[in-house]
Amino acid sequence: MLEQIFAAKDVPISLMRDVQHTREFHRPDWPDVELSVAGGVRGFDYYFDFVVGLIAGLETLREE
Repeated sequence: MLEQIFAAKDVPISLMRDVQHTREFHRPDWPDVELSVAGGVRGFDYYFDFVVGLIAGLETLREE
């Protein structure tokens, strides 16, 4: 399903491998996320690391 989503947007799924290198690019937007969420949230790094971990486990990104 993930491959179909990326294909529909005409984006190579291999870009997900590069997410781990974009931490500081995304960090400035974190205060807006905190303001939009009701209740407490953990810090930016917690969620970024969580997403990087999910991406690392995806079969579709495995090198062939």
